[in-house]
Amino acid sequence: MKRGHGWIAYYRRVHDAENRVLRDGRHDIIFATEAEALKAANAAFFAYINSPITGLSSTCVMFSQLC
Repeated sequence: MKRGHGWIAYYRRVHDAENRVLRDGRHDIIFATEAEALKAANAAFFAYINSPITGLSSTCVMFSQLC
């Protein structure tokens, strides 16, 4: 199998400090440039942060209701 060359995109999860690589099924998504990989990683990270279930937006709401 021929391996691709390029950049992979990943972000670090906040709650469990785990690196998450952007994948298409079982395979890593390989980007042609570093800028494309960074843009995709940022988009995935902000989608994770803004998620009402796992992201920080729900955590911030919980803490703001305690005050």
